[in-house]
Amino acid sequence: MFQETILRLDGIENLSAPIIVCNSDHRFIVAEQLQQIKVSQSTILLEPVSRNTAPAIAAAAIHVMKDKENIDAILLILSADHVIQDIKAFHDAINIAQIQAETGKLATFGIVPTHSNTEYGYIQAETDN
Repeated sequence: MFQETILRLDGIENLSAPIIVCNSDHRFIVAEQLQQIKVSQSTILLEPVSRNTAPAIAAAAIHVMKDKENIDAILLILSADHVIQDIKAFHDAINIAQIQAETGKLATFGIVPTHSNTEYGYIQAETDN
């Protein structure tokens, strides 16, 4: 699934090399999987202890912001455990999200839920947004 996450970005313009945040226990697996799909330019940031999503996103953001030229960078945050079958629709959603992010808005991706579940974030969707 990790490789699929990276590969589904193929064809999207103006993306920088991926920044992968993972637990230090997975560093060699991540490097090997990147090599298998011929991704030679990437950054792997290691978490000494897994702290869930928010600290991992913060680590990636801090890494990007170290370069002053990236002050207006837009981050595309993806989990490696998502199944996305309609790649064109996914790319279209990313392009729409980028336009919104360029105006200072935050964009999130999700699916319309079929039932409530306290184990996951629940998005109350508006029509076709």
